[in-house]
Amino acid sequence: MKLLQRILFISVLISLSLSTYSQKRAFKKADAAFTAGEYFAASEIYEKIYANLKSKSEKASVSYKIGECYRKTNNPRGAKKWYRKAISGKYNNPLATLYYADALKMLEYYEQAEQQYQEYSEMVPADILGPQGVKSCKDAVAWMKSPTRHDVEIMDALKSKATDYSPAFGASTSEIYFSSTRENTTGTSTDKISGQKFSDIFYIKKDRKGKWSEAVPVEGGINTDFDEGSPCIINGGATMYYTSCKPGKSTGRCKIYKSRKSSDSWGDPQLVELFADSSISVAHPAVTKDELTIYFVCDTLEGSGGKDIWVAKRASATSRWSKPVNMGSKINTKNNEEFPFIRDNGELYFASNGHQGMGGLDIFKAKKEGKSWTITNMKYPINSSKDDFGICYYENQKRGCFTSTRERSDNIYYFELPDMIFSMKGVIKDSKTGEIIEGVKIKLTGSNGTNKEITSSSDGTFRFKLKKSTSYKIVAVKDNFLITQAEETTAGLKVSKVFSIEMELISTNTEIDLPNIEYDLGKSKLRPE
Repeated sequence: MKLLQRILFISVLISLSLSTYSQKRAFKKADAAFTAGEYFAASEIYEKIYANLKSKSEKASVSYKIGECYRKTNNPRGAKKWYRKAISGKYNNPLATLYYADALKMLEYYEQAEQQYQEYSEMVPADILGPQGVKSCKDAVAWMKSPTRHDVEIMDALKSKATDYSPAFGASTSEIYFSSTRENTTGTSTDKISGQKFSDIFYIKKDRKGKWSEAVPVEGGINTDFDEGSPCIINGGATMYYTSCKPGKSTGRCKIYKSRKSSDSWGDPQLVELFADSSISVAHPAVTKDELTIYFVCDTLEGSGGKDIWVAKRASATSRWSKPVNMGSKINTKNNEEFPFIRDNGELYFASNGHQGMGGLDIFKAKKEGKSWTITNMKYPINSSKDDFGICYYENQKRGCFTSTRERSDNIYYFELPDMIFSMKGVIKDSKTGEIIEGVKIKLTGSNGTNKEITSSSDGTFRFKLKKSTSYKIVAVKDNFLITQAEETTAGLKVSKVFSIEMELISTNTEIDLPNIEYDLGKSKLRPE
């Protein structure tokens, strides 16, 4: 009997030892994947480990790591679930509360997110991200109630079940290049970071009837078995700068390349050398038309923190690039700034989750004033509670495309800022009879120098087109009637408006009854009564 008990005891010890060894090996494998940036693979291993844990503190620690995997792969629902578990398990790191708040904000739980940001502020009072998070929640609600004039709609022709992002116009608005992980990419393996296929650069074109072609990978030597994306097209669609990334632990796994188009095919890519140190990773090129300035993203050098936007210049299109310079604290924050785009008018657009935003990455406009930049959030509906990034304009037009995860996966959206239209329509009537008066001269003068005159039509109506930020005086004149005037202004208006006015003229051919006019004999001064 004692022998049997001893055998059972030894068996239990061996089983526990094997279980502990297996768990340690799983932890080591998960941690290695996480360190390598393979967050999708790491999350799968961590979740299996979590299911077998008994210790509350260990479960809280693993919950935080799983939350990190979901945060880094832009999955706010998963992040919310696991950060909440970490907090419930008393995980001793204030960042769990901050990232939980971020996830809540991305899911539009603004009131709950605001509470979590306030809690984080109490934990880390010196960190600006707490009060900034509180304000961002309030701003997001206000911006959604009062949206900008932008018209935004998803581009159905580009929509797929895969990840589609970073659009760029080709020779015209009828040609769009973009990054995608859809099935017909070049590679066949799965990216351990995202759990999807590696991305390629695709192309789509609209015919004369307005119908878009099927999206296909670009021809030539650009796409490989690994990631290609973030195209920047210049020279009338003849030159492309883009990012290519290879998986692995190397910090220099992402590089920027350049290719030229010949007929319908793209030539062999040329490496764009920005740093002498080949271990430095660079991505997301934005190049000016003259090819003398390039903006890009780098996260391995000293900067503001996270991913920063850098700039390099050169004397000619064939010269070497100057030593890159960090764009500084006006642009870059301790979080991430990515996907720069330089517009023809010099405005720089980029995505950030460090500036005041609605949630996730927001799109910002940077306008240079002197030697400094003024940063403006593009607000709703360009931005949403999810990730919004990769904006591009067509030349200096008020329309373009951008990427958003507002429908859970990355999709490409079209936007346009319609012109504000102001006009005035009026009618002239007799003040006593209410009858329509035709043939009235209507004079319009504006604070901008406008001076117009028209005549009311047979139905007594008149119309004027107005300019923005202008104050107007309208004067109605007709024989046998007293002059009448009115005033309107478009100053301060942020939406289009049609002013409707009704002007009444008093006829001078009618008798006017006056009350008794009393004054003392021989005097001109009226008596008090």
